[in-house]
Amino acid sequence: LTIGADGKVYGSLTPSGKVFIYDPTTGNIIYLGIPLPNNTIRGLTTSQDGKIYGGTMPDGHLISYDPQTGNFNDFGQVVATPGIWSITTGNNGRIYIGGANGNFVSYDPRMAWNPGTTPENNPRDYGVAVSGEDRIRCLTVGTDNLIYGGTAHHAHLFVFVPKPIFVAHFMTPEREPWPFDVIISNGVWRKEFTNIIDLITETLEQATYNFLYEREGKKSTFFRTEPFVFSPGAIHTYEFYALAPSEITDINRPYLLWQEEGANAVLTWETQNGFLTKFVCAKEHGKQAGYGVPLDDSPNELPNRIIVFQAPEVCCAEGHFCCWPWHHYYCHCDFCPVYQVWACLDTGGPVRIGYSFYNDNILAYPLNTLLRDIAGNLYTRKYFDPQFVVKEGNYILSMDGTPEGYLNFTLPLRVREGVWLCLSKIYTPKIENLTPFTFGIAAEDFFDYSGYSNLMLNGFEISVNVTTQARYDWWGYFVLPETLTVKDLITYSDTTLLGLNYDFAVSHIANYNIVVVRINKDVEKLRLTYGQIAAVDIVPDVLNIESQGRWITGYIELPSEYDVNDIDMQTVELRYGSDGNVKAELHPTQVGDYDKDGIPDRMVKFSREAVISLLSIVEPPFDAELQVVGNLLDGTPFASTDIVHVIAGPGGPQITSTSPAGIPKVFSFSPAIPNPFRKVTSLKFGLPKDCNVTLQIYDVTGRLVRQLLDSHQSAGFVSVCWDGKDDTNANLGSGVYFVRIQADEFIATQRVILIK
Repeated sequence: LTIGADGKVYGSLTPSGKVFIYDPTTGNIIYLGIPLPNNTIRGLTTSQDGKIYGGTMPDGHLISYDPQTGNFNDFGQVVATPGIWSITTGNNGRIYIGGANGNFVSYDPRMAWNPGTTPENNPRDYGVAVSGEDRIRCLTVGTDNLIYGGTAHHAHLFVFVPKPIFVAHFMTPEREPWPFDVIISNGVWRKEFTNIIDLITETLEQATYNFLYEREGKKSTFFRTEPFVFSPGAIHTYEFYALAPSEITDINRPYLLWQEEGANAVLTWETQNGFLTKFVCAKEHGKQAGYGVPLDDSPNELPNRIIVFQAPEVCCAEGHFCCWPWHHYYCHCDFCPVYQVWACLDTGGPVRIGYSFYNDNILAYPLNTLLRDIAGNLYTRKYFDPQFVVKEGNYILSMDGTPEGYLNFTLPLRVREGVWLCLSKIYTPKIENLTPFTFGIAAEDFFDYSGYSNLMLNGFEISVNVTTQARYDWWGYFVLPETLTVKDLITYSDTTLLGLNYDFAVSHIANYNIVVVRINKDVEKLRLTYGQIAAVDIVPDVLNIESQGRWITGYIELPSEYDVNDIDMQTVELRYGSDGNVKAELHPTQVGDYDKDGIPDRMVKFSREAVISLLSIVEPPFDAELQVVGNLLDGTPFASTDIVHVIAGPGGPQITSTSPAGIPKVFSFSPAIPNPFRKVTSLKFGLPKDCNVTLQIYDVTGRLVRQLLDSHQSAGFVSVCWDGKDDTNANLGSGVYFVRIQADEFIATQRVILIK
């Protein structure tokens, strides 16, 4: 049975499958017939549009009856045989269906029929609600909007948490329909809709909504709301208004941009000397509304930026609800903050620098900064807020006073006349936490959160898909090993102005090159291509640690824009991992072409005895990745690596060897050497007793890619080399991998980085 919107009782009979209507006011019963032959109807529900929905057994069809027309509609099968046991209507307008096979299904009558198992399907089959249970005998809706169900096999009670339903109507302020583009995102999950007038969609309990439209030939980033917080299983309905450029006759006033159904929002405002000083949004209690203040005075054009505010539930004595921009004062009622807009009267572009969040929650406020133009001229702070007011152009912002151990960002800025540039949040990580081939947020403005996803490492390029729809520039940073430099930076958007000269900066710190990028608000994807700063060929290719030669020789090549004669020999050194270095000899050295490739190289010599001593921490045989670094005379750093195979005497075991250095007292797992590596890295561990050892390689998704060891090992020190291949002997791609060892009760994991 179900109660219809007309107050009548609708029922179905078993086993005949007949449907009937009972009128409580007259006592009359009307039989409607059998909607689906050879099927019974085990459940009925009334939808929000007044139709009666039912589910059949054994065919599992969804049927409906329209009291207005008197017609049945068979939608088709939604649950496999033995069919549908139960059905109910959620407070969000969706129909929820329980199968005799234990499957749980939802259907939205407002959306097109598209059955399947993904979030985009309608109806959507979620699969078996409770593992091992085969009949959902009953469903109902709680006062909390959640769906409660019961199973027949072992009498389980389960709860389904429906997503909220977001309903939006797009129109002009005169309530004429107007098409919008909508992007819903929480930085990871994302939905996009194009050129729509009405929208009904499942959404997240908390997300940010971006609205764009075109009017009078002007495409505008309309506004981005603060994150809406929706209750699960409920419908949330809003109206959004498309302003025409010609309607914005006064930028010093607020405009109503959106409101929740039933808010009945009304704006009032006051000005003083031509500037907005106070504005108030009156609306119904418990309902939401938003309004914006244009900031760009461009005649006959929609402003580039509208600062959007949401009216909070702050009540003053007059029953108004107020919202704020920057500086606040208090009204006479002592309850309600009435806020005042502060305007910069100087020409040029204000640059506001607020505070910085470090990655272990150390807060520095205000953050000292230095601003320079491309010519190197230093600018001083003109105001506290904004901090600088400068002419249109390109600038470099550096941090002053960053705590020791943290990365000191250099940020490229592009200042446009009359447009605010706000960097209220600067995120600088600890240097010790940096990882090669990663991307992070360096800085963003006060009003928008900038996010990214899908960091991909493919050969000599890093791709980043940007998921934010920021209204302003923001900044990200790539972490490259010191041996690599930027070759090109490509963005994907309609209007981006990124270029290699002014839009990114490279900071050189020990072991890393940090590339900081200014990102336009409409950038959708970044692709950074990189390459080696130098090339080096180390001779000999095979090094016998028992040999008595005097030198190890390196031949350094530089890109065409550099001259090997400019290498500062006093800075050149050979490194192995992080365990030490060997300075190059100042003489002999000469310029030639050792490998006959037409590219000049600089010959440098290193003490063979010192290099062998540096390599003695690992028992041969193994492949050592040796790094040669240095500076040019103008301070430009360079670095490159080469692989040398290290042996002892005539050779020895190539995969596993046991050291005669004694038996360790405890289990140990030494850091991989080298790390990062290109061809081979050595993994050394110590065993205080005989035991079984497993040594495995996992990728960042947790997938096992290589089983290096699974065997009994004798007590002592063991060294195992990994060549960057998987169990099928295929080369793995560049990226981060995890090495896990288990020896008896000892378990340890370390991270290694493979560079191809």
